[in-house]
Amino acid sequence: MKLGLGLGLGGGGGVVLICSLVLVWFIGICRGSKGGDEEDNNALDEEDMDDEFERGTGPKKFSYKELARATDNFKGEQKIGQGGFGGVYKGFLKDLNCFVAVKRVSKGSKQGIKEYATEVKIISKLRHRNLVQLNGWCHENKELLLVYEFMPNGSLEWKITC
Repeated sequence: MKLGLGLGLGGGGGVVLICSLVLVWFIGICRGSKGGDEEDNNALDEEDMDDEFERGTGPKKFSYKELARATDNFKGEQKIGQGGFGGVYKGFLKDLNCFVAVKRVSKGSKQGIKEYATEVKIISKLRHRNLVQLNGWCHENKELLLVYEFMPNGSLEWKITC
């Protein structure tokens, strides 16, 4: 009885170990085939991101020209904040007839394209009264821009939607 139990457990454990090793090997192969160095992984493929971002409903694509015009070409007077990822600028979008906050990801930011894409995909799906709404995005001219609703008093308590 003990011999059968030992063989059964040993054999089952061996199968689990082999399956785990195959899974780890497969994941390594898949990651390796996506290829390239860090620079390749951060290359901006605007068409692929456009297709992926526009599949769902939610934030819209803005042109760089439109956002530059809204923020007075990202002038210092329009800057309302600075974070680890870059500056945030107040802008007015005539088409929407409302103020927005435009987050301009700095080119030297460690955030990078992957994190920018993740932010657009995830935050665009979140809806909560205590979260600032993502209204749109732009990635043109090697710029990464996120358009959020503007909080005039810096607080969601006084939220005004457009």
